[in-house]
Amino acid sequence: MKIVLFKNVEVVKKGNIDISIEMEYGNEEIKGKIASYGHHTTENRENRSPAVACEYLGENIGTIGVSHIDLDTIIGVGKVSGLLSPKYDNELFKDIEFIDLEGQHMLYKVSSYNKELIISMNGIIAENRVPFSKDMVVDVTEIVLSILNKINNLTEIEIIEYNKKYIDLQNRIEKGLYKEIGNIRVFKADEFSNAQYINLNTKIEFDYIISFSNKSSTYTLSKRSDEVKGEMDKIMVNVFGDGAGGRNNIAGSPRGEKQEFNDTIINNILIRIL
Repeated sequence: MKIVLFKNVEVVKKGNIDISIEMEYGNEEIKGKIASYGHHTTENRENRSPAVACEYLGENIGTIGVSHIDLDTIIGVGKVSGLLSPKYDNELFKDIEFIDLEGQHMLYKVSSYNKELIISMNGIIAENRVPFSKDMVVDVTEIVLSILNKINNLTEIEIIEYNKKYIDLQNRIEKGLYKEIGNIRVFKADEFSNAQYINLNTKIEFDYIISFSNKSSTYTLSKRSDEVKGEMDKIMVNVFGDGAGGRNNIAGSPRGEKQEFNDTIINNILIRIL
């Protein structure tokens, strides 16, 4: 088995993919020869996420293609390969799907133990990120298998430690706040910021977040819930072109394309929200 990260759609078309997991680029999905697990494009909106939909496909499954690495794709790889521990159940997978779709700020809606597990698993992923590379195609087999091994062997003590780190992380993210305009928060940070809808100091809750990642030089736009107006994917496509995309409630600039942090881009997003 080989797990390969493809950073944009053009390089995928030259690849040879047996199983595709969230290989969605804007509104285009690359299909695997054996199976495909996507849930972001217009065509796939009704699909369950990989954490729920993926199933064991036997040994010698060839090459698994992914467009990014997050908990949803990791669990998907673990399930199709049979390498995920059987101690994790469907209720956890459904909660992982829920958080993948709605955002980490909704963690309070899942069971207390599953919340701790999801925070811990995301902590493991954060500690084992793919090293920066200009290559558009990266073999991530070793990294993904290492993450799965650590998830499978997660201990109660580690769960406590990861949850302490999560609280510290929220405080660090808050320091990356660039500005607040109306019901919108704008972040420039190293960490993923699109779950920080509540200002930790004032306790005021906001509806939208625009974030710029210092690590990937990409933008992410999200809204707090489905009740909040606007389609985030359409806004980002409008600003960045067809390579951008995501879902109604969270979307990003094109994968693999570095952006600049400036007020012109931020304002282009803001005027489409306000």
